[in-house]
Amino acid sequence: MTSRRFPTLVGDKGISISCFIVPFSKGKMIGPIKFIIDTGSPVTGICEVDAAKFDIDIKTLPQSRKSFGSLSGNIQAHELGKTKILIKDSTGKIHDDFDIDMVYVFSKPICKRRREESAAIQSNLLGRDFLEKHSLKFFVDIKNGLSYIEE
Repeated sequence: MTSRRFPTLVGDKGISISCFIVPFSKGKMIGPIKFIIDTGSPVTGICEVDAAKFDIDIKTLPQSRKSFGSLSGNIQAHELGKTKILIKDSTGKIHDDFDIDMVYVFSKPICKRRREESAAIQSNLLGRDFLEKHSLKFFVDIKNGLSYIEE
């Protein structure tokens, strides 16, 4: 099998990729969603703002038992569940053969010092769990503004 290459975008807020997702629990395609590729994050998730934009009511989702930390504090999360992720390759073809066992919906972090809610998380994260499950390689050339994911 020839390797597939998925272009990413080097921007001010990090390196991102635009994808569509199909949560198995919802059965419909959602997107496009811009994911920051975060090799420091062990999990993949979308922010509460984008969830609401695509009619995902987090009140109907189970609360995660996992605890997630960030610079803003501990992040509250709900479980969207098993999800298919559709990604466009460098030729423009959309590939729908990627899935992940759990996608989280991140909401407001609790500030550790003041024990109060901070602003909602605004980023969607494509984490290590996704890259590792599909044995994907992530290449970055900041100087030339080039980055991509490859099988």
